[in-house]
Amino acid sequence: MTAERDLPDRVVWLERELAALRLAYEEQAHRLERKEREARRLAEERRRAREALADSEESFRALFDSSRDAIILLDGLVPLDCNQAALSLFGCADYGELVHRDFSVFFPPKQPDGTRSDTAFGARVGAALETGGGLFEWRHRRLDGTEFPAEVLLSRFDLKGRSMVQVTVRDTTERSRMVDALRLSKEQAEEASQAKSRFLANVSHELRTPLNAIIGYSEMLLEEAEEVAGGESMVPDLHRIESAGRHLLSLINNILDLSKIEAGKMEVHWEDVDVASVVSDVVDTVGPLIHKNGNRLEVVVPDEPGCIEADATKLRQSLINLVANAAKFTEGGVVTLSVHWVHAGGGDAVEFRVRDTGIGMTREQMEKLFRPFTQADVSTTRRFGGTGLGLALSRRFCEMMGGTIEVESRAGEGSTFTVLLPVKGARPSEGGKHGTIDVG
Repeated sequence: MTAERDLPDRVVWLERELAALRLAYEEQAHRLERKEREARRLAEERRRAREALADSEESFRALFDSSRDAIILLDGLVPLDCNQAALSLFGCADYGELVHRDFSVFFPPKQPDGTRSDTAFGARVGAALETGGGLFEWRHRRLDGTEFPAEVLLSRFDLKGRSMVQVTVRDTTERSRMVDALRLSKEQAEEASQAKSRFLANVSHELRTPLNAIIGYSEMLLEEAEEVAGGESMVPDLHRIESAGRHLLSLINNILDLSKIEAGKMEVHWEDVDVASVVSDVVDTVGPLIHKNGNRLEVVVPDEPGCIEADATKLRQSLINLVANAAKFTEGGVVTLSVHWVHAGGGDAVEFRVRDTGIGMTREQMEKLFRPFTQADVSTTRRFGGTGLGLALSRRFCEMMGGTIEVESRAGEGSTFTVLLPVKGARPSEGGKHGTIDVG
């Protein structure tokens, strides 16, 4: 009776145990399913990684083999791999002739500077392992013994936990030939330039002597013609002879100066130059040129211009060239010569500015300025004449004195040339005076 009474309780207990077992089984099944999914996911990721690695290796190999430069992978001084370009460069028939052998086989015993090739290259490889790379010029040797110059790039990389070096070799034989040819051409051009300068100097010297005689005799004849009765009719012709002689002498002097500069024989005679005196000399000299085209000259200078350290002759000639150039290309207009004190290059400087209201220039024409024997345009040469030496000499003179000369211009609106020279001594007062010379 007791057993029969306990039977329902046992059934209930068994049902509970079965339910717990079922729940535990289902949880275990879910965990196994999750682990299986994770395992499949990891396996898929590894498969994709292997494929990506294979693709990457294939791409690297394709780039490695298709490179036009020779590439060698070094472990110490032993090549582990190379591309086809390396085999071709070093004259190897197959990989066995290059890979897994001492790389120093492909060096001459010594480099051009006398150092041992194996020692020097080993030191560069060691430095590349420490710093990450290096670039240098090197002398290599092919298997047949022929040598060639090369540019070598070393790059460190890691492979399976080991640091190695990739060597990229580029044959520079053709480049070396071009450099040698350019060097030879430069030397020949310099020699020709010096020969030209010597020729110009000799010719100029031979021409100046008779020209000085012509000018001297024309001045003597002018004096006599002005004193002798009836000689007035010869005065204009004698003036033309004297003017033409002085013009030719000026051209010859310019050529001689240019030849001296190009030969490196032009010297700067440094002295304290009074700015006001230089400006006065320029105004006196260019007066007839201003008058010739009916222009007006305006001069603007500070009250006390002060002094600068310069070559008085070269500064005066530069300003005369600039003002004369402005007067030549301006008709019935205004030419302005102004002096300003500015702060430039960490110190005080004096700025001479020559502005005109003449024909101006285009950008293309300005690019041709300051070249010896060159003018801005062929048409201006035919119309206004000139040799193109004045501006070239002015720039050379300014540069020799540590200064600069620049130009701003617009076609039809005139031009402005600016000379900037360093100042010696105290900065003058800021006041200024404006002088206008009417010559029309």
